[in-house]
Amino acid sequence: MGLEITLASKPPLFVRKATGLTREISVLSTIPLSWLCIGAGINVFSVEGSFSFPGANVPLGYFMCGIFYVIFTAILGLMAVAMPRTGGDYVSTGRILGPFAGIFSGIPRIVGLAFIGGLLGGVTGILIGAGLLQAGTLVNNATWIDWGLWILTNTEVQFGLGILFILISFLILLVGSRVFMWATWVLVIIPAIGSIVAMILLYTNTPATAQTAWDNMFGTGAWQEIVDVASAGDPANGVAGWTATEYGMGVNWDSTFKILIPAYFAYGGSEATVYWGSEVKEPRKSMLIGTIVGPLLMWIFYTVFVYSVYYSYGNFVSQTAFVMMTKVDDVPVLVNNLTINPELPISFPTFVSVFAGDPSLVFFISLTSALWIFGVCVLIMGMVSKLIFAMSFDRFVPEGLASVNDRFHSPHWALALTFICAIIGLIIFIYYGALAAIVDTTIIWFFWSTLLCVAATIYPITRPEIWERGYALRVAAFPLISLLGIISFIVYMYVNTAAIVQAVSDILYLAIGVWAFTLVYYVAYALYNRRRGIDVEAVYREIPPA
Repeated sequence: MGLEITLASKPPLFVRKATGLTREISVLSTIPLSWLCIGAGINVFSVEGSFSFPGANVPLGYFMCGIFYVIFTAILGLMAVAMPRTGGDYVSTGRILGPFAGIFSGIPRIVGLAFIGGLLGGVTGILIGAGLLQAGTLVNNATWIDWGLWILTNTEVQFGLGILFILISFLILLVGSRVFMWATWVLVIIPAIGSIVAMILLYTNTPATAQTAWDNMFGTGAWQEIVDVASAGDPANGVAGWTATEYGMGVNWDSTFKILIPAYFAYGGSEATVYWGSEVKEPRKSMLIGTIVGPLLMWIFYTVFVYSVYYSYGNFVSQTAFVMMTKVDDVPVLVNNLTINPELPISFPTFVSVFAGDPSLVFFISLTSALWIFGVCVLIMGMVSKLIFAMSFDRFVPEGLASVNDRFHSPHWALALTFICAIIGLIIFIYYGALAAIVDTTIIWFFWSTLLCVAATIYPITRPEIWERGYALRVAAFPLISLLGIISFIVYMYVNTAAIVQAVSDILYLAIGVWAFTLVYYVAYALYNRRRGIDVEAVYREIPPA
């Protein structure tokens, strides 16, 4: 009798029998969903990389990364076909490796994504400021120039704009999947038009014509001033001048491979379809289109896009980045030597806008680049909320976070927590900079990426009954997903290690703090669940309901 009472009072494995989410995302919509990650990694860091990683062949680095990342997204897609549930890789890792692996990869993933969401909210405003400055300079409009400088030189303004864009992202996601997908189509198609225009402008110019256009926008001798200031350096502050042997494109293979750090950031998010696993129609088809077809098309786009600016400007990209970004004790030392050129953000729109001619086209190019980045902000916040929701559904974060809005079928409390996390990420970006945020995110994701690759490798062995529900493909007798998992593990170990080497101590300490918090959190919540009679291991042996 006592045993019967105990079994009867034992709580169910999951918060409820159904998620309350609805399948409203079509098969075709998974392609723009995978493209919604196009943002700062391509519009900013593809040109900043010429300075941050001296001598790198940046286009080649992005090309190589695309190959590796498509392999990685294929892994996620193959697992999601058999486990098409909201939460994506968290669900897969937890079901294959167990609850500890799921949480130890999931919480750092949430933190890292939140950092990126905040960063992109801030960068969106900066690109709008750059567009106003360049358009105003072209037509000598003092008001536009003042507005652009007001945004670019005031961290408080950038912070305020960042909060605004994060809030808009929150509202888009709050009103449900249908509105989110309409926004996704808009935030992909309009920026794509701007990118096509940008590539046409770049591929129809060479360094010779670029010099003329640069001087036309900023003043006679502006191009040569950049070259001269870069070459001179600042010996008084210990800054040696720019040289082709150190900074020229493609002279350093080690730096070229390190471009994988920002490039992985650029491709990151193209696997987004798996996070909406309970909301996509025909998941067996949608998952592969969203994680293989979409990323493959993005790889082609990125390859053509990144090369265009280096084709048009040559080493002037690196020289400009050297002048604008060189700092000593966090104080710019070369940009103050400019008398013709204004201080400019090192971004793709900065270089493209020089060829635009018409001020409205200049602003359009900057605006569409900003829309790319804003789209990623929306995407990232959506991914974070889905992870929080999935963990709550598994009873490993407070169960109220699995609540779903009755009208919009969106996880409103998970979104509210996501909003707070993104604000913290914005603060980190404002005070530590973009590269710090990227490096820190890459380090924080060390265990997320490696555990996911390990899960994919042993998936057919540890959970064959789940593997066989999906595409149980083999190469000879070797499971295809295991082979892809091994390749991705090797690449990610290199990227993660390179990021650790690149990191400053404060950033590394933050990552260690996140890992330590996750360990403490797991132990505390697992004990809490067991006191409530919840069988933690049993939860992660089952695929959650849709």
